[in-house]
Amino acid sequence: MNVLKIKHLVKQPKSLLWNLLVSEILLVYVFFNLALQGLAFSIDYKFLGLLGAGLCSISAIGFMFHALLVAIFIMKRFKKEPA
Repeated sequence: MNVLKIKHLVKQPKSLLWNLLVSEILLVYVFFNLALQGLAFSIDYKFLGLLGAGLCSISAIGFMFHALLVAIFIMKRFKKEPA
């Protein structure tokens, strides 16, 4: 897969791409934190806490891979320019 051919990222300016990367990293942190809280709730609520922890961790992993994709895109697109 060629990362430089992603249509919705090609048209964006550099500052917006950096903001997207930072916001995705923050979303990873938030969802992993919610997953840890779901594990804590699983002591009291058993299945519901485990279900919430599982869904939040899956969402966090998705955001993490998308942030990695955006980071690779930024590195390849702006290879010659300074940050």
